[in-house]
Amino acid sequence: MIFNNIYPPDIPDSDLDPDLTTEKVYECMNYSIKIACGDWVDVHEGAIGLDAMWGMSYQVCNTYENNLIGILASQDGGDTYSETVLSTQNILNNYRRMPQE
Repeated sequence: MIFNNIYPPDIPDSDLDPDLTTEKVYECMNYSIKIACGDWVDVHEGAIGLDAMWGMSYQVCNTYENNLIGILASQDGGDTYSETVLSTQNILNNYRRMPQE
């Protein structure tokens, strides 16, 4: 299944393929990187709180202009996730699940 940014999952789901129609090129520190909804990003420590299950990795749920993305982040330290907007300047790496054929 492909990640749906209109109806994102209730919790991050690493079994979803990225929606490549949402891919944009972003400036991250000193390099450019392509990011799409459904990708996973590693974030600089201290930019956002540590996720209990995923650590400093977050699933992208929206791609915006001006070097901003939406990530699924726990708001209560538990299983309640919602979108948090993050500057791409806080991204260390991007991981993409390759679509299964």
